[in-house]
Amino acid sequence: MEWVSAISTRPSLEAAVTEVVKKCQESLKSSPDLGLVFISSAFSSDYPRLMPLLAEQLSVRVLIGCTGGGIVGMQTETQVKEIEGKPALGLCLAHLPGVDICPFHLTTNDLPDLDNPQRTG
Repeated sequence: MEWVSAISTRPSLEAAVTEVVKKCQESLKSSPDLGLVFISSAFSSDYPRLMPLLAEQLSVRVLIGCTGGGIVGMQTETQVKEIEGKPALGLCLAHLPGVDICPFHLTTNDLPDLDNPQRTG
């Protein structure tokens, strides 16, 4: 198994995607099987453009992601960085030989109501 991670704080989504993809691909020695992308809410108007931009620059079997108020990623090989309240894009790529990956999608309607007690019995 092999994992790499990168983070970008570039204010342009195109520039941020290019930066994280380049950093990850330079570090990953094998083809990625899984990609995890994390995008800050500062890019909310750009959300629909994210996956197509990544698909142009990245070949990965499964790519999943989510938004967040804080984005964490590797600034350098040994330095972790967390960005809050600013444009940020994080990308993790993994080479997972012999692993079956089954992505799925949940909406808030699929989740239990945490304010109501669960029925038992």
